[in-house]
Amino acid sequence: MWTKIVDIAKRNNVTPGGDTDCAQANTAMFLAGGLTSKNVSHTIAAVARAIAGARSLVAIECGATGPTKDCGYENPIVKAIASVPICAEGKNATCAHSDLMGNLAAGVCDVWSNESVYNREEMGGPTPGVWLQSLGYECALMNTATQIGTNKELRDTYVLADKYRDPQGVILAYDNAYKIGEAITAEGEDIYLRARAAGLKAMELINEAVEEKRILLTRFERDTLDSTQKTYEQLPDDQAKFVKTCIKRYGRKVKEHDPSQYEL
Repeated sequence: MWTKIVDIAKRNNVTPGGDTDCAQANTAMFLAGGLTSKNVSHTIAAVARAIAGARSLVAIECGATGPTKDCGYENPIVKAIASVPICAEGKNATCAHSDLMGNLAAGVCDVWSNESVYNREEMGGPTPGVWLQSLGYECALMNTATQIGTNKELRDTYVLADKYRDPQGVILAYDNAYKIGEAITAEGEDIYLRARAAGLKAMELINEAVEEKRILLTRFERDTLDSTQKTYEQLPDDQAKFVKTCIKRYGRKVKEHDPSQYEL
């Protein structure tokens, strides 16, 4: 699909930015919620985000040039692999949703953005204008840091503010995003093995942070991470075998599921 999108964009003098794995990774992040939420494990959300890096990369491989979509929190992984400019959102997008890495998300962005906001009145004026002002101040800070040569210090401050707040921050800090990128590219063009490698590397990085006592996991999070890692380590190396197993399991749950609609 993205090969066709890129072709259409070029013929119409439009920049083909990129895609995101929102359906999987952002859903997991939203359901994981804040520090006290237990609807979905935060370690699961972190693994889903790492896999999203492998999935969102496909658009770039098909010719998308960036800046990528702002809602792709996995963009640091994509940037580490492809060196494309990325758009990001975080603390200035709390009008749309909350997350636990609002500072960290700004660490390696090329374009800083916000998200959907209701059109109503705040004390400071219309809501879109109020949030645009907040966004503008943040961009001014970033641009000033670049102009006076303190951009790397600001980058590291953004990242360290959230890196060990949550497993999701651990895997998206630029040093670890690079490591996940290495794991993805080591699997060549096999999209299944790349996704599996990303998930396994994310779990490895979270475990390292725990062992170094930089982050603590609740019993719920610890059990979920151990169970997930065991499952991933038992996944087959063959993509066709994995797909066949998934179709069989999913078909039992959703009778209307038609694999041919997904070219499977």
